[in-house]
Amino acid sequence: MKRVMTIKYFPKCNRLLRSACMAQELLTTFSDYLKGITLRLCGLKRFFHISMNNVKVFTGKNLIAFR
Repeated sequence: MKRVMTIKYFPKCNRLLRSACMAQELLTTFSDYLKGITLRLCGLKRFFHISMNNVKVFTGKNLIAFR
């Protein structure tokens, strides 16, 4: 069964391009397992995380590169 991932990001920190690139890489790499990826805006400052079925898979909160 293919699943849908969600990438939530804060738009004012220029995360749209990073989110789109991440979505492209995930869809290319895991095309046999993913049905699609949803990009969602989040109102929290410096927010970036990836989830699947409401379970966080990745968060950029503690990574210096994502600040």
